[in-house]
This record gives sequence, structure tokens and C-alpha cells, in this order.
Amino acid sequence: METINLKKLTVRNFKGIRDLTIDFKKETFIYGKNGVGKTTVFDAFTFLFFGKDSTGRSQFQVKTLDTQNNVIPKLEHEVAAEIETSNQTIVIKRILKEKWVKKRGFPEPQFNGNETLYYWNDVPMLAKEFQGKVNGLLDEGVFKLITNPLYFNSLKWQDRREVLIRICGNLTDDEVAQGNEDYIKLITGLQNKTIEEYRREIASKKKKLNADLKAIPTRIDEVDRNLPEAIDFNKVRNEIAVLEGELAAIEESLSDKSKALTIAQNKQTAAQADVHAVKNKIQKFEFDEQQKLNSLNNNNRSAYNTVKIELDNKKSTVVRLEGLIDSKKGRLELLTGRRNRLAKEWDSENSKTFIFNENDCACPTCKRAFEADDIAKKRSELETNFNKNKSDRLQAINVDGKGVTAEIKELETQISVAEKSLKTDREDAELLQQKLKKETEKLNSSEGVVSLETVLAMSSEYKTLKSELVELEGKVVEVPRVDNTELLSEKNRLTSEIAVLNKSLNAESTILKGQKRMTELKEEEKNLSQQISELESTEFTVESFIKTKIESLENKINQKFQLVKFKLFDVQINGGETECCEALIDGVPFTDLNNAARINAGIDIINTLCGFYKVSAPIFIDNRESVVDIIDCNSQIINLIVSKPDLNLRIA
Repeated sequence: METINLKKLTVRNFKGIRDLTIDFKKETFIYGKNGVGKTTVFDAFTFLFFGKDSTGRSQFQVKTLDTQNNVIPKLEHEVAAEIETSNQTIVIKRILKEKWVKKRGFPEPQFNGNETLYYWNDVPMLAKEFQGKVNGLLDEGVFKLITNPLYFNSLKWQDRREVLIRICGNLTDDEVAQGNEDYIKLITGLQNKTIEEYRREIASKKKKLNADLKAIPTRIDEVDRNLPEAIDFNKVRNEIAVLEGELAAIEESLSDKSKALTIAQNKQTAAQADVHAVKNKIQKFEFDEQQKLNSLNNNNRSAYNTVKIELDNKKSTVVRLEGLIDSKKGRLELLTGRRNRLAKEWDSENSKTFIFNENDCACPTCKRAFEADDIAKKRSELETNFNKNKSDRLQAINVDGKGVTAEIKELETQISVAEKSLKTDREDAELLQQKLKKETEKLNSSEGVVSLETVLAMSSEYKTLKSELVELEGKVVEVPRVDNTELLSEKNRLTSEIAVLNKSLNAESTILKGQKRMTELKEEEKNLSQQISELESTEFTVESFIKTKIESLENKINQKFQLVKFKLFDVQINGGETECCEALIDGVPFTDLNNAARINAGIDIINTLCGFYKVSAPIFIDNRESVVDIIDCNSQIINLIVSKPDLNLRIA
């Protein structure tokens, strides 16, 4: 078993304690009035290990404050301890310090956050390394459980129960069910559900079944209230049979009159069909003759249109050629003018001669004349340049003139060809104009045009068809009118009365359905009651199983403790049982115990926890002045005692 004892604790600038060193014994007493730092010693110890105060808060005021409640700057807040374990002595230290940085533009260093330094046996460490070593020595969760007698009972009952089961080992459902056939059958039918899930499932089903059962009488009453009033349905059926006989006689009379009317209508329809057929033949004859006349007139119009299109195209060609000739003649005129100007320019350039002035051959500075050889050289150079420039210019004029002359000849050829084509097209246009005149006269004359009336008057076939039509129209006779008013009125009356009686028969079907539904609901009521009874039986077995399991678990857990006993379920007013986890001393719940009894209950729990986790650590007992005696404990004890006379901490 690993034993952790606190040998020495040094605190500097921590929560108001400026400088304090405490040497600890197996049992140490720390006296002081309220507010002088007894709990701060416990906070310093937990801060050293886990960076939290004794209540588990990681955010709390570590720094020392002045009388105005302001943080005193630039202090190092240090907690160090010498720890003795079963096989070694360890010195650990945690320092919280402020970072001050000289920033540009500020005369003094500026606060730039906090940093924490960690040491293990004087070796600097990173936070992760330090915490890894602490966790290797003692888990934080276990530390809280075995250093504070009140911590375990401050947990939620579910968490307390979980710790106890972890210590004592849980009971499996199979272990509880062993030797009890009802329990074995229950466990076998769970189908991958826990017993608690199965209990909730049963409660849910029973709740639904009870709700359904409660609704059955209301549903039966509702069906009964909605049933129509019963009548003599056989009498109604007899009345319907009599009325249907009368209706059949009337329909037979209507049928006889309808047959006679149908024969007359068929004759009239046949005669009208013959008339319609002859009318169609007459219309087709008239249409065909009109098409023939239209075809003749269209031929005359087609000849006119052909000549008109040819004339329009020829006129367009004449206009296009006239424009082309005018354009080329304009270009020819421009080129002729340019050729004349080039000829004059060539004559002017060719007539130029070299002129040399010897007076220009003198020094521009001193005005002294050049030597004769220099003058001759200068003359030769200037004359050569003059002749070359003249030759190049004449050559360029010749090249330009030849190009202009060639383009003039090409234009003259094109104009000549275009004028010949223009003459031919004008002559063709004149001929087409004369031809169009003749086609227009032919189109406007009445020659060859015959009216449709004339054609029809001359046709013997058409006359025969018209005569046939007159004869057939005379055969169409008017259908005689049949008066069925009285018969139809009587038929409607009988039909209406039969419908009313049939509607009253619907009530019979509704009554039978309602009676059948009420029978079904009563049967459903019986089934629901049976299902609820079966569920209640199963529920009783489940509750009995849970109670047995909890009692067995309580006995198993309570064997681990000397002073404390645990209650793991409560009996409700309705007889049901709910899970809980309450520590008791002589039957008194932990919450109702005085402080001394709570402390001893906590130490008893710590003794068991230390045995299970195989580790012990210093126990801090606050308000120790209220406890006269504490039970035996193998852990180191640090008592925090309120003592009014001690204005500063006193260690004993």
C-alpha cells in the first residue's frame, strides 16, 4: 500500500499568506481564528498538486491583495512541499508569476499575463510532464475522496453508489436469480435489456394499457349513443317491394311509347342522311369546277409575273452597271490628273543642274578661304550627291508614273467592257417592257375567262343532282310528338319514395355494425384487464428481484465499513421502492448527523477507500474543534481548529 505523508509545506504570497512554513507530524493541529488562513493551507496543498482550491475550483484568487482589494503586482506566488511516500522523498513546487514586458512607447514594463513554473525534485518541468508525475503518484479523483472526510457525501447519490459498487463489486443478475425459478425466468426473458430498462418498459406498457382500459366505457357509450332508432325493417322492405312493382309497370309503358318514337326517328334520320349525301355531292361539284377556273386564271397571271420579274432584274442590272461605269470614270479622271502632274514633276526635276558657289568654301569661324584642293574635293562631293539624288528622284517618278499608266489602261478596258454590257442590257430591258405590256393587256381582257355560274348552268350532271335534292327533301317528315309527362311524374314519385325507404334501411346496417363494435370493445376491455394483470404480476417479480439485489448489495457493501451503513433504496408511500445511496450511523442519515458524527463517518469511508485504492494521503479535517474523538485512521491527519485567541496561525 502506498502511503503519502506531507512532511513540510512552504507557502509564499498565496491567498494572503506572505510567508509560511509548516512541518507536519502523523497528526498535526493548526489553530487560528476565522480568516487567518487555516483553509488556505488546504487550498495551497490542492493547488500544488492540481492547480485547484480545496473545493475543486480552478478559477480562484491565488494572488495576494492589498487593503484596497487590489492585486499586489510583481510577486511570485509559490507553494512547495516535501512529500514522503513508501519508498522515496519528493520535493515538488508550483510557482505562479506575472510576466512584465517593456513595450515600445511605454516608460515602464507592462503586465503581459501570467505563467506557471513547475519543479519536481528541483527539476523544471512542463505542465504536462508535471501533471503526469502527479497523476502517477495519486489520481485527482481519488485524492479528493481520501483527503476530505466530507467530500464523498457531497457527491450525487448516483456517483456515491458507483464508487461503492466499484469498491465492493456489483452483483450480476444471474447471481441474484440463482435458486429462484421466477427470477431465472425473468432474467432469461430480458432480451438484451437491463432489469431497470425492463421495469420502465413494463411501467410504460401498463400506463398505456390502463389509459386504453379507462377509455373503453366511454367508447362503448359513444357507440351506443350514436346508434339510430330501431324500426320495423321487414315492414319497410315489404313497402319497397310494392312500390318497385308499380315502378316496373310504368317503365314498361314508357318503353312501348319509346319504341314507336324510335322507329319514326330512325326514318327521319335515314331521309336526312340521304339529303346530306346529295348536298355533299353538289358542294364537291361546285368546288371542283371553281378549281378548274382558278387554274386557268393562275396560268395567265403566272406568265405576267415571269416577264415582270425578268424586267425588274434587267433594270437592276442596268442601274448597277451605270453606277460601276460612273465610279470607274471618276477614278480614271483622278489617275489621269495624277499622271499629268508626275510628267510635269519629271520635267522639272530633269531640268535641274548642279550649281557650285566657291564663296561658300570658307572656314565658318575665321572666314579664311579653303585651299584649292579642298575646294575641288568639296565641289566633286557635292556634285556627286546632287546627281545621285536627282537620279533617285527621277527613277521614283518613273516607277510611280508606270504604275498609274498601267492602272489607267486597266480602267479604260473595264469601262469599255461595262459600256458594251450596258448597251446590251438596255436593249433587252426595252424588249421586256414591250412584252410586259402585252401580258398586262391579256390579263386585263375578258378573253378565256368563264364564270362559275355559266359552267354550272351548262352542266347536266349538276342539274340532275339539284333535282334529286329537291325530291329527297320532300321525303323528310316531322317526327310525331309523344307526351310522357304523367308517366314520368309518377315514375319520379315512386323512385323518390323508394329512395327514402331504402335510406331508412341503412339504419339497420348501422345498428348491426354498432352492436358488433360494442361487443368487440367489451372483448377488448377483457383482454386489456388480462394484460394489465399479467404485467402487474411480472412487475411484482421485477420489484422483488430489484429489492433482493439491493439488499444483497447493501449487505455486501456494509461489510466493508465499521461505523457507516449504507441504504441503497427507499420505500415509497405507495409501497414502491426507488434507488438511493444514503450513509447512515445507527440509522441516522448523514445529512442529519452532527459535525463530529459526519467527520467520523467520513473517516470510516476514507479508511475503506484507502484500502481499496491501496493508497493513503493526508486528511484535512476542518472545524476539528467540534470533534472530541475521531475513530482510528492509518492516514496522516491535519486538523484545522478555530481558536479565537490565535490571531495568527499556530502549529502544534
